[in-house]
Amino acid sequence: MKKPMPEQEERQWATGVHLAHIAGYIIFFIPFFGLAATFGLWYWRKEDSDFFNDQGKEALNFQITISLALLAITFLTVITTGMWSVGSLVILGANDYVYGTGLYQIALMWNILRYLVNLFNIVFSIIAAVQASKGIRYRYPINLRLVK
Repeated sequence: MKKPMPEQEERQWATGVHLAHIAGYIIFFIPFFGLAATFGLWYWRKEDSDFFNDQGKEALNFQITISLALLAITFLTVITTGMWSVGSLVILGANDYVYGTGLYQIALMWNILRYLVNLFNIVFSIIAAVQASKGIRYRYPINLRLVK
């Protein structure tokens, strides 16, 4: 049987698992790296501490939720800008000014939403990390609890 993890160490690991996704922002050219980093850290240490296991699952579920939201936004961006561009080409012709303006506005709307989701991710992950460093079991306000 493994020796139990000291409380200070489990707090440090729990803080780290909440912040692991930030590696995805640093290494931005690898899709879902932040999700993989969170999963890897949780999977590696989940047996060592109940507190860490709980916070690791919470962080992993939150990163899955954020990833699904970003995938949905990307899908909607492709669908709506694609539909607009096809409709504009058929009705107005390829060189019409309205085509570019409308496409830009729709893409801008989805990109603003994408940035807000990423900001939400960073802010609440930092809040979770601070709470975990104090030994408090944090729960994200929006979280699909898929990993039990």
